[in-house]
Amino acid sequence: MLAVKQSPLIFIARDSDNWTQSGAKGWSYADVLPYFKRMENWHDGGHGGDPKWRGNDGPLHVARGKRDNPLFKAFVEADE
Repeated sequence: MLAVKQSPLIFIARDSDNWTQSGAKGWSYADVLPYFKRMENWHDGGHGGDPKWRGNDGPLHVARGKRDNPLFKAFVEADE
């Protein structure tokens, strides 16, 4: 399975903060980040993972994908 948790500088911060400004209280990035952290069990694989943004006790095992995988390029290009 592939899931993308965006950094606070990309999707979630911008969109969720816009949702809050539009009246969806409780959906700012600061509001939803604790839920992401609780669900994650981050495996850094030598790539770090700032504890401000990553969880390590959750049921969902999360790791950075290998960039030499051909699907990586296809995934990035699909977003262009």
